[in-house]
Amino acid sequence: MLEAWLVGQTADVWGDIPYSQAVDSTIAAPALDPQLQVYATIQAKLDTAIIFLGTATAPPSGEDVVYGGDVTKWKALANTLKARFYLHTVESASDKAAIYNLASTSAALGIADTSGDYRTFHSTSQTESNLWSQFIIAWPDYLSAGKFLVDLLNTTPTADPRLAQYFGQASGQFVGAAPGQGATGVSGLSATRSDPAFRQPLATYVETQLIRAEAAWNLAGGGAAGNAAAQPFVTNARNAQSLGPLIVTGLATIMTEKYAALFQNMEVWNDYKRTCVPALVPAGGSGAIPARLPYPLSERNANSSIPGPGPARNANDPNGC
Repeated sequence: MLEAWLVGQTADVWGDIPYSQAVDSTIAAPALDPQLQVYATIQAKLDTAIIFLGTATAPPSGEDVVYGGDVTKWKALANTLKARFYLHTVESASDKAAIYNLASTSAALGIADTSGDYRTFHSTSQTESNLWSQFIIAWPDYLSAGKFLVDLLNTTPTADPRLAQYFGQASGQFVGAAPGQGATGVSGLSATRSDPAFRQPLATYVETQLIRAEAAWNLAGGGAAGNAAAQPFVTNARNAQSLGPLIVTGLATIMTEKYAALFQNMEVWNDYKRTCVPALVPAGGSGAIPARLPYPLSERNANSSIPGPGPARNANDPNGC
């Protein structure tokens, strides 16, 4: 399961990647598998994991630092991951309804409540501390709140409680930096999020519910019917965060809520590439927000099968924003 997750994320970032030949020691320059083939392969691997988990016994006490040996929660995580990766293929699919059906079916079997959230394990030990904490120590003043998210969470009659969960205050208020702006006088991460022992949420019940909301909205054909179909799942997600009601008035409602809820999660980037929601403006107001990362020079030097930096967009993201 963890292999499928990590390889899938690698395909999210770079598209075509070495995978099927990557661990064959007789192949000096492993070929790249097409991105959509990688997604199909990891879906099969997750299916195998779910079968194994159906007959598995709990691991020895103390070895599972995430779920404490609860194989039911691991199985639910696998289904949430399946739903997530199905969505990564919907933009390029000829039959989008079929993909949304697959995502909906998997998400219904996914993380069932917040106790099933997959949170990374960290402690105050330097070798076990949270990545963001390590970054702030090594690169002070390089990380600050973004204006778009701060303004978004400030638009409710009373400030969204997630503001204080995510960010600290600057001069008594929450301040976000516009693209290209420096960090002076701008909020940084909250004491909670920058704590070395903070357990970062990587796959959650809230994400699972919002996947179900997106799928339901599209399968109902959008419009009023889509809004009604998605509403229960958005309500579940909001309740899980102790937030007030949010009325669904279109797909943008769902995706914007997901953008706010999945702070520091790579899925907000993947969702943006698919839906162009929310409407973000890149630094300088021109160009485009990157849709993939280029193949690094180190990889091209090590593997002659790796081409140049690569295309501007991946196969699962043909349309762009």
